[in-house]
Amino acid sequence: MRKIFCFVLAFLAFLASSTMAAIWVDEFDGDELESGWTFQDRPGDPTTLEVADGQLWMTHVPDAFGHLLAERPVLFRDGPEGDFSIYGLFSSDPEDTYGAWIGIFIGDPFVADGGATYAFLGFGGESGAIQLILLGSGKPQAPSAVPFWLKLEKLGNKYTAYTRESEGDDWQNVGTLTLDIEDPVVGIGMLNHWDGITLTLITDTFYMEGEAVKSSIAVASMGKLATTWGELRNR
Repeated sequence: MRKIFCFVLAFLAFLASSTMAAIWVDEFDGDELESGWTFQDRPGDPTTLEVADGQLWMTHVPDAFGHLLAERPVLFRDGPEGDFSIYGLFSSDPEDTYGAWIGIFIGDPFVADGGATYAFLGFGGESGAIQLILLGSGKPQAPSAVPFWLKLEKLGNKYTAYTRESEGDDWQNVGTLTLDIEDPVVGIGMLNHWDGITLTLITDTFYMEGEAVKSSIAVASMGKLATTWGELRNR
């Protein structure tokens, strides 16, 4: 019996190490960003960053620019190796963000090519209702109002976008891109901003999840391991 339990423990340890992903999370507590973030602004530094009340506030004063420009306000950090996803809870001020596209990205957003080197999932639009955009794939239907969740998932050279209204909801697939990106960075920012109002992108929480993510937070699989262990002990 002792040998059986030793074998089971060794097997469970192997299973945990080989299948577990990890999560890095920034909940924007305190009044400073976590280490590892880098901020790029527009010429003249028209954008301010503030961490307050458990949120990140990226505020851009009127400074019209389009999505084909390389210089845009973005907060970024190195992405992990292999497959991973980023996601978070977002809103804006004003809520009717019709003169800009703001959101999350994976890739290299610092070139003026209109999106060939990065996947961008954002919200905003040009009409009287909130729209989503997956740059290069169209404008899928958006949740009815902010705040809502955005997610980008990298699997090989496939980048799939998701959204949901609340934390407990299922993720809704809104499109997939095929991109060849080497050493991608990940982050939050403004793809463009062409109207004359001051605009704030508000990020409540930002997550990065994957097997190569450096974090002490292990993602489930533990529930299954505990159940398996309990069943074995009761046999």
